Amino acid sequence: YAVQGACSLDQFNARSCNFLIRSEPSTIKPRKLSAPNVAPGAYSLFLANFADQDESVATQVISSSASCAPLSSAPISGQGMAGPSVLRMIQR
Repeated sequence: YAVQGACSLDQFNARSCNFLIRSEPSTIKPRKLSAPNVAPGAYSLFLANFADQDESVATQVISSSASCAPLSSAPISGQGMAGPSVLRMIQR
């Protein structure tokens, strides 16, 4: 999940943050997301694992100009709107 501005754990669990992009449960890996025409500002990246098993993750964030076409992506599923809650948040 990428959000614009601040987002507390309670806001995240209520899905009331200003979400820029979300990657909902999918069997497709690796997941690749993009967001075109993003305004300058502060953004946060949230990673959560709702599965019963450990997962590994690697992230890459690229800032590019308008001449760089965004990745095509599927629309956001409704599942994430009422999806599982994050019980704790670890920031590094």
